Amino acid sequence: MSLDRLALRVLLPSFPGTVLDDDVCGLLEDGLGGLCLFGSNTADGPEAVAAYVDRARRAAPDLVMAIDEEGGDVTRLHAATGSPFLGAGALGAADDLDLTRATAAAI
Repeated sequence: MSLDRLALRVLLPSFPGTVLDDDVCGLLEDGLGGLCLFGSNTADGPEAVAAYVDRARRAAPDLVMAIDEEGGDVTRLHAATGSPFLGAGALGAADDLDLTRATAAAI
């Protein structure tokens, strides 16, 4: 396996936009390890995210899909309305491990 292909396999970048373009699909087909979704990828709602992920999976069925979702102020899933979950700072202040575990499971 070439060094370029080995390097691609360990990358999990993000690309702007709500539609996955042909160049990114080409990188996935060449071995890019996966994609990480940010707010610029989720802005058009759940159906657009599903189409984005579907296109990525058609290009590379075994890719890793990730999302930068932390709850609180850092939310991609609830960018339009604000996260219904406490953020890390609030969870730390609450000092309740069960609440932290429940929040993580819900996210």
